[in-house]
Amino acid sequence: MSELVTHAPRVRLSVTADLCPQITLRVLGLLAQRSIIPASIIVTGRPRSLLLVILLARDHAQQGAVLLAKVEALVGVRRARLTPV
Repeated sequence: MSELVTHAPRVRLSVTADLCPQITLRVLGLLAQRSIIPASIIVTGRPRSLLLVILLARDHAQQGAVLLAKVEALVGVRRARLTPV
């Protein structure tokens, strides 16, 4: 998947997580550790979960596999996906 992602102009990181007030900051903290500034961030609260959709510029896509693994390892994350946009 990382080959496909590197050719996209933008990359979408989608995260479904437990309804937790800290999860957004945890995910954004992982981006900050890698000096990644997102193009946009959308957080949607659902009755039993949160959905985070973060758009990243293509130049950060090379870090995608590592970033995805770190996000998936966060406590409370149910599912994370990295897709080209």
